[in-house]
Amino acid sequence: MIPFQCRLQSLFRLSAVMLIGLHVLQPVYAQNTPPAEPPVPEVVEESAEEKGDWQAEFNTWFSENINGPLGSVLFAPVPFIATDKVTEGGEPVLDADGTQEKNQIPLIVMVLVLGGIFFTFRYGFINVRLFSHAINVIRGKYDKKDDKGEITHFQALTSALSATVGLGNIAGVAIAISLGGPGAVFWMWTTAFFGMTMKFNSCTLAHLYRRVGEDGHVQGGPMIYLEEGLKDVNPSLAWLGKLFALVFAVFMVMAAFGAGNLFQVNQTASVIEMLFFDND
Repeated sequence: MIPFQCRLQSLFRLSAVMLIGLHVLQPVYAQNTPPAEPPVPEVVEESAEEKGDWQAEFNTWFSENINGPLGSVLFAPVPFIATDKVTEGGEPVLDADGTQEKNQIPLIVMVLVLGGIFFTFRYGFINVRLFSHAINVIRGKYDKKDDKGEITHFQALTSALSATVGLGNIAGVAIAISLGGPGAVFWMWTTAFFGMTMKFNSCTLAHLYRRVGEDGHVQGGPMIYLEEGLKDVNPSLAWLGKLFALVFAVFMVMAAFGAGNLFQVNQTASVIEMLFFDND
């Protein structure tokens, strides 16, 4: 296992050196070999079907058949909670029909915010009271070799952070500020404060209903406690718990391919294309 990790690290270092070298040498070649002025081609716009662009066709199909129906439910505007949309000068913003647009709160945002506020007050601001205890847990103060589990508390934390830092805490924050302005930072802080209790609630349920096999392998997460928890509360709801667990697992697979892989690969490829293959 160790020789394989060494070879993998060497491959990563070699790839990094090659990319840095290409980036450094590109301006040199560009200065020594001035490009000839290409003729200006006539721009003819073609549809995705005419160009045979299967990626555009797939994006259109996915947007119309999957993103559209899901978005209409998850981001449905909450009724009776809306304000008039105006410009910085106070002028009303009108749509194509001449009707003033409204600032509305999506359903999923309302559910998350109300859920975080409820759990925070229900647990007596446990995100503040047990913050020092959480630090001690991460430091390994309560670690025991005989405890069940495959990883330490610190390893569990870093594993969770690897799936959130970057896509959520960097890209998501940048998009929020670009769309909502600096004021979005305050609301992100506010929702994060109450969201800490929601995360604590989810992790506690995952730990409470986790499954430990005979070989010590651990299974846990929402797909487990949704099934086991509802069955524990009311055995007649066992079928509903299995349905929720199945739906969560399906959405998690879609998120892993989309946000976890496709989005990051797309961003990486875009940066490489911009640095090394952009002729503009």
